[in-house]
Amino acid sequence: MPEYVDPIYAYGHGNTNTTGCAITGEAFYKPAIVQFPSEYVNDYFFTDVCSGWIMRYDPATDTASGFTT
Repeated sequence: MPEYVDPIYAYGHGNTNTTGCAITGEAFYKPAIVQFPSEYVNDYFFTDVCSGWIMRYDPATDTASGFTT
């Protein structure tokens, strides 16, 4: 097992819609029964403690986008 694995996503420090200070809550959306739009399945949702936004990361396209504030 490697001692270090690169993060799946990283962003810069700051206080904007695309920067922050630390990921504090996260979850992959992998439901047994899909109750939200199907394009969310397997996406990673995370929030930043300083900026107050929630981002959605799509591992299939390696892109992150704003979800809500």
